[in-house]
Amino acid sequence: METTQRVTDRLPSLYDTWDKDSLFMQLVDSLCQQLSEEGKEMYLIMRSHWVDTAKGAELPKIGALYEIERNPNESDASLRKRIKAAVMEYKGGGTVDSIISLTRAYLGADWDEIELIDNPLGPVEITREFESGDTWQVSSQGIDTVLPKIVIFVESSLAGPKSMQEESALPLSVTNPKLTNLETNETIGFNGVIKAGQTLSAFLGGATLEGVDATDKLTSPVIPQILRTPCKIQYNESITEKVGSFDSGTFDSSLFRIPVAKVRVTLSWNTHLAATFELRVKKKALDRNALLPRDLQEFVSRIKGAGVNGIVTIVD
Repeated sequence: METTQRVTDRLPSLYDTWDKDSLFMQLVDSLCQQLSEEGKEMYLIMRSHWVDTAKGAELPKIGALYEIERNPNESDASLRKRIKAAVMEYKGGGTVDSIISLTRAYLGADWDEIELIDNPLGPVEITREFESGDTWQVSSQGIDTVLPKIVIFVESSLAGPKSMQEESALPLSVTNPKLTNLETNETIGFNGVIKAGQTLSAFLGGATLEGVDATDKLTSPVIPQILRTPCKIQYNESITEKVGSFDSGTFDSSLFRIPVAKVRVTLSWNTHLAATFELRVKKKALDRNALLPRDLQEFVSRIKGAGVNGIVTIVD
């Protein structure tokens, strides 16, 4: 009726708009009611395009623009909050403050439910098989120079071509193995024999061979450092037999390559991981939103900076 009144107020008096029962007024009123209904539908369409007013099946359509789907049994309020957080991602992120703020908005969490730790302390372990003289380029993968734990394991098979890996008269063992950091010239060695299947562990303050103390057989109490920047580690051992190549020889004698035992070296340490942050979130913040840890991990992966590793940890 309000629309009809606005229309008739603009018509000349000769139309007798004061007579509400006239045929003319019934026609005008019918047209105006239709316009009112269309206006309401247009208004509802407009509301469905706004995150704050969209509801039901309208919200997932907006979320699809940011690759966000409704979680099972998720309420409109929860989905609306996640869509808003996604919009904020596109406005900027990657800093400590923005990651915490966006995560709080995403979860509706309190300040004490989220903690960000830059360069968290984490374990690193790398393993490689060696022959005497091989080098290995490594770095601490963190912001620190570290002293690793060294584990040398002698495998019960031979290194070299398959034709060499037949039974040999030579014992499967290594003698006087040592590791050297070619950048710092630091060396640690073991005076003795490590047989096949045995493990030597060297660490700051000592060493064990098959769990038995062997500190007195170390050549140095110093563990070679692993630098932040790439450095080369070389493995060597004493080989008393002549080792050569098939096509090398001397007059009236030949020098052939002999099979040697495989040696597996493992270096492990803890370091403050470079280009990494850990986001610790209380479990109740996820439970309130019916989210899984992988949902939060995917969210963090979107807001972190390129080349930065984000670790999500759920705590009680």
